Amino acid sequence: MSKPEHIRAKDWRLRHELTMAELADLTGWSISSISCMERGRSGHASAVDPYAWQRYKLCCAAAEMSLRNGSNGFDW
Repeated sequence: MSKPEHIRAKDWRLRHELTMAELADLTGWSISSISCMERGRSGHASAVDPYAWQRYKLCCAAAEMSLRNGSNGFDW
């Protein structure tokens, strides 16, 4: 059985040995937004929107590329 998205998001960050602040610097997301994603809650109690998960995953993928390549691997 697959883990919930918010657990997988936190596991990914910890596996890459990143603090929330470091991930915020890499992705442009705020620390409070990252915290919400890792709790699986947006705002007071609502679940994270599926589109927010998609955007978050794309930002984390770009951060991972940057970590692996030592630079921002994407350029227009």
